[in-house]
Amino acid sequence: MHGGRIYEYAEQSGRSLTELLDFSANINPLGPPSSVMSAIQDALKEIRHYPDARQSRVIETIRSKYGLSEDYGVFCGNGASEILDLTIRSLSPKRVWILEPAFSEYRQAAYRAGAKVMEKTIGNTSLQNTLLEIADTSMKGDLLIINNPHNPTGYCWRQEEFSASLPMLCRKEVTVLLDESFMDFRLDEENRTLMRQVIHLPNLVVVRSATKMYAIPGLRFGYGIAHRELSNRIEHNRDRWSVNHLAQAAATAAYQDRAFSEATWNWLSHEQQYILATWGSSNAGHLFMPSVNYFLFRFHENIPVHKILKRLEAEGIFVRRCHDFATLSERDIRVAIQTHSANESLWNALNQALQAF
Repeated sequence: MHGGRIYEYAEQSGRSLTELLDFSANINPLGPPSSVMSAIQDALKEIRHYPDARQSRVIETIRSKYGLSEDYGVFCGNGASEILDLTIRSLSPKRVWILEPAFSEYRQAAYRAGAKVMEKTIGNTSLQNTLLEIADTSMKGDLLIINNPHNPTGYCWRQEEFSASLPMLCRKEVTVLLDESFMDFRLDEENRTLMRQVIHLPNLVVVRSATKMYAIPGLRFGYGIAHRELSNRIEHNRDRWSVNHLAQAAATAAYQDRAFSEATWNWLSHEQQYILATWGSSNAGHLFMPSVNYFLFRFHENIPVHKILKRLEAEGIFVRRCHDFATLSERDIRVAIQTHSANESLWNALNQALQAF
């Protein structure tokens, strides 16, 4: 079940939205940027017109931000989830490979397209070996979904970990959809992203999202980057009006706001250190090292997890329970990194709950 169900949380806890501490959705607490709010305000007077079905201004901004020439196909959607849907629906794969644990929307998108889901667990072996194993058994026309940085573990793979497997998959005519929705949170994203590889790997689609980094889930904006020929195929017969005018204006402003990105990287660096010093030293479980704006925590078997989380929820504090992720259990929770005061509140509330039980 998706995190961020803030209205349900308010009803469940009997609190107002402002009284809740929501750690279940991985949204940047510094956002939306003031530049985005100003752009939305300025764009309001134009909502009497249809949005630009070409999304030309925001695409130009994305190209400028990442130095992408016209050889790169850039296409926009109503959030990264629509990019996922557009890609799968246009390619109509008979089989979709998913690396578990994974975001549930991948499986749902595959089922909506009538595809068979093939599962591969991310184990202790390297990603490279896992992908090579998939390449050995995959068939022409298959689609593989990879999430990097990985949700929910937070692990971020290096470019070289894809160097042998992706060309092999491409030669077998397997489409690889690489979801980089959280890559903006990485200061070293230039050394991690594979968006520039789409020129050399014509079956690669890289997906990005403005929702998390710029805190605009209520507007929804995502985009995909692929070889021009593949992007044209994906966009064929799509709904041209799905990206509304306010979302386009917000994303255009967001992708030009370098100062906000730098402020985010600075905040996140400090808060990750706090998480390591607190959750990383906890006797209640194991912290998976955070690489972006969330982390996975696994409680020890002797901890009454359900009672602890129920107590936190009664206090208006919500984390993402991970029992519905394949290979994870009720002992696993994903926690969004928030402002320092919010992070302290959660840590203190958790310890009080642990002492109570």
